[in-house]
Amino acid sequence: MTNKKLTYYLLAVLLIMGMGAATLVVIYKQREKQPPTTVQPPAPQEKKYRAAPPTLSPEEIEIAKKVEDHYVDITASGFEPKEIKIKTHDQVFWTNKDNKDHKIVGEGWGNLTINPGERFLQAFRKPGTYNYSCALHPELKGTVIVE
Repeated sequence: MTNKKLTYYLLAVLLIMGMGAATLVVIYKQREKQPPTTVQPPAPQEKKYRAAPPTLSPEEIEIAKKVEDHYVDITASGFEPKEIKIKTHDQVFWTNKDNKDHKIVGEGWGNLTINPGERFLQAFRKPGTYNYSCALHPELKGTVIVE
């Protein structure tokens, strides 16, 4: 490459670089003229907290240690067993082993639809006789005796 060609080549490179630098300066100046864009912070969201587990008294802890679970199956032919004897504070689980929905209803408790395969739990805190039935199939009846 001759000196003359090299000179032209270098001038062309410098000219291109200069134009690039000039373009950057123009872009930078245009950005300076634009108002700054503001970003809105997200709207405050309500904080969701989980409830702390209840604090039990020493008496309640002793009761909880003695609680027994009892089980009643719900079938197309009825409750099995139909009558169950438990102690105060014990709990009864009803398990729907039928292919239809059932709805346990007692006097002042229950009234929840139990789908096939699901369970319903009721704790009994006072002595007494608790009769119940299925609201969807009234011929199904049972009794919990709390001593």
